[in-house]
Amino acid sequence: MNLPTSFNSINFSLVDLTINFAIGVALFALISLHYSYSAKKRMLRKDIALTLPVIGLTTLLVITVVKSSLALSLGLVGALSIVRFRTPIKEPEELAYIFMAISVGLCLGADQREAAIAGILIILAAFSVYSHISSKEKKAPSNLILTFHTPIGKDSGNLLSEITGYLSARAKEVNVRRIDDQSDQFSLTCVANFEGLEDIEAFLAECRSKFPDSKITLIDDFSFPNE
Repeated sequence: MNLPTSFNSINFSLVDLTINFAIGVALFALISLHYSYSAKKRMLRKDIALTLPVIGLTTLLVITVVKSSLALSLGLVGALSIVRFRTPIKEPEELAYIFMAISVGLCLGADQREAAIAGILIILAAFSVYSHISSKEKKAPSNLILTFHTPIGKDSGNLLSEITGYLSARAKEVNVRRIDDQSDQFSLTCVANFEGLEDIEAFLAECRSKFPDSKITLIDDFSFPNE
C-alpha cells in the first residue's frame, strides 16, 4: 500500500527557512536581552538567557520539518512523550520566557511571521509596563529567614514567647525552624512571611527597643528549595 505523497515527503522552501531563521535570531535575541534585564532586577537565573535562542530555533526547525508530514508529526508526539525534564523551574517568570521562545518558534515554523513579530513585541511591552509598575510598589520578599540572637538575662521560655508574639503580630505566617537555648545566649531561627517593608521595620524597631543587645539577620528565602 502506497502512502500519499504528502505523508511520505517533506517539502519546504530553503528561502523561507532562511528568512524565518533570520527573524527568529532577532526575536530570540530580543527575548534574551529582556530576560537578562529582568534577571538583574528579580534575581533570576542568568544561564537561561543563553538557552532561550536554542529552544526557539530548535522548535522552529522541528515545526518546519513536521508540518508537511503527518507521519513525522505522529512520530514526534511519540518521541516527546518519553522526554522528561528534571531541571526545576522555581520562578514563574523563567517558565514564561521559555514559553515565549517556544511560541515564537511555533509561529515562525508555521510561516506566521507577522503573528510572531507582533505577538512578542506586545507581550514584552506589556511585561515591561507591568514590571515597571510593580517595582514601584514597596513590597517585602515573600519569605524571609530570620535569625535572632540575644544574651540571656531572663527566662528563655518567656523570651521565646515574646519574640514569637512580636513576629505573629507583624508577619502573616511564622514557622520556627531552630531554637538554641544556651547558658549565655538565646538564638531563634524561623521563616517569616511579611506583607510589606513597613511590617519588617516595625518588628525590628520593637526588637531594638525591647532587646537592645540583640542581633537580627534577615535573608531572602529565594534560593532555598521549598520543603
